[in-house]
Amino acid sequence: MLPSELDIKSPEGLTRLFWFAADGRGDDARETAAHRLTARFDLMADEPSLRGAFEDAVRYLDSLEPAQRFEKVCALIEGALKDGDRLSDELAWEILTLTRDKKIVRFSFAPSVLLCLRRAQGIEHAGSQRFPGYDIRYTGVGADRELIASAALYLDLPVYIESGPPWVPDGLFDDGEPNSEAPELEVSLPPSAFRSSDAPDLEVSVRASKLPRAVDRGTYDLESVMLAYLCSTEAPALAMVSESFLSSPKQSRLAARQQLLDARCIDRVAELDTADAPQYLITLRNAEISPDQVQMISTSDVQRFTGVDPFTRSVRGTSQLISIDDVQTAGGPLLPKRYLATGPVGGSGLATHFKNATNAKGHRLADLFEIIRPKTIRDDPVGTLPIQEISGVHISQFGELSGPPRRADIRSTLKARFDEQRLRPGDIVFAHRGPIGRAAYLSEENLEDSDLWAGQTLFIFRQRKRYAGSPDVPYCDPRVLFMYLLAPRVRDAWKDVASSGRSPSIPIGEVERFMVPNGLTVKRKPKRGPGSPEKGSAKETPADRILNEFELHQQNCRKLRKTEIRLHGGLDRVWDTVWRNGT
Repeated sequence: MLPSELDIKSPEGLTRLFWFAADGRGDDARETAAHRLTARFDLMADEPSLRGAFEDAVRYLDSLEPAQRFEKVCALIEGALKDGDRLSDELAWEILTLTRDKKIVRFSFAPSVLLCLRRAQGIEHAGSQRFPGYDIRYTGVGADRELIASAALYLDLPVYIESGPPWVPDGLFDDGEPNSEAPELEVSLPPSAFRSSDAPDLEVSVRASKLPRAVDRGTYDLESVMLAYLCSTEAPALAMVSESFLSSPKQSRLAARQQLLDARCIDRVAELDTADAPQYLITLRNAEISPDQVQMISTSDVQRFTGVDPFTRSVRGTSQLISIDDVQTAGGPLLPKRYLATGPVGGSGLATHFKNATNAKGHRLADLFEIIRPKTIRDDPVGTLPIQEISGVHISQFGELSGPPRRADIRSTLKARFDEQRLRPGDIVFAHRGPIGRAAYLSEENLEDSDLWAGQTLFIFRQRKRYAGSPDVPYCDPRVLFMYLLAPRVRDAWKDVASSGRSPSIPIGEVERFMVPNGLTVKRKPKRGPGSPEKGSAKETPADRILNEFELHQQNCRKLRKTEIRLHGGLDRVWDTVWRNGT
């Protein structure tokens, strides 16, 4: 066992231990390697104050069999890494599987330290003699460089540790001659947040990336800098990134994503659903996919996530090829779920149902309708402009508006700010909080007496405007979509994607990627009038039949309202009868 007085919980403490262990062996090969490291890093073997404890620790490590010693060193390193720098064993194994057929692999950043050591151990066991010092390369930005340098020296593993940051690779030489062999694979796991005070010497090289705001408020955006570098190289790459990098509007991240899209170098972006936070992997130039398309994947299977077991076809809600043009039209976010349509499916039989469950045809709701999130409307004591606001509680289960809307007085100068959420004929309001899943269609009749505004518990679905050069997507009549949203199975499906807790809500991302089946759409907006298909005719489409159901639904709702009025009137008469004589 290792002495308890040693610092084995930090990279710096382990570096001192491994360096002491390697220095104590004194063989010529290690002395030569140690001299090279001393010249390139600040790694000097000092006289430890607890020399006896160090010697006991080294004797314990040296007493282990080589395989056991390697696993013990890896366990110590894993214990010293931060929680966010540790990979699960299954994920680490699958990433290493992708490196097996590559001769030169370059690893970067602390989470890949153990990957690099295990790759080197595999090469050592295979007996490869081809430039063993350059086949496996590691580069980092902090104490991780010295840690892996001392561990590789102690374990006698062929790892070349670069002295510069990952986006400024070392110039390599063999017997005085430049070695220009590029890595056959880059494996990079950059940190999502990095304080500039932890490595002030990096500022010059970070600014040299010319990404806007890569140095911002005491932090470096190393994710964006590294991905921009990988974009500029020709080597295939795997990079694990954060959700923020894939979706944040921050200038440095937006600029890095745009460089990747413009270079047409993204093969796939995968999301791994885990019990904790999701993990994301970008693959660059490593698959036989059209450069004009990106494969978006969302899965809970690690082999599918890494691409060891790749998706070879589109699977609804799980894998889809998305054109670069569509990504750029959407504003450049690379979150897979943003592009993977999902929603309830059905079928006339069991076989048809299963077929639709894996490969149902349809379009994302956000491609057909604008999804508008209303702002908060607060009552102002000195406001002069009255606002009539509706929320989810004003929508009945059959999609009717009921009850008096909330009144709020605002300053007239704020009217333009809330104009987007002022409801218009043809809008659909959808409750994403409160009575989740309820929807109402706004007709001219609803708005003829006064204007209405949508509250924060609602989303507004508004028909997208068509213009020259806009994406060629089919037309969906909002009345048809409204009727589909009223279907009980659709309502139940929303409950499955709602967040848990005391106040369940449906994230806007789930609404945007809700699949609108092909049966609800037509190629072009039809011209209604004398030329409209008659009910039951051969030209009648599913959308036409749903519009007929909409008209019947409206008639039944009017009858229901009259019946409710009569019922309430009867109950009022009961009350009056009891209290008429003052009893």
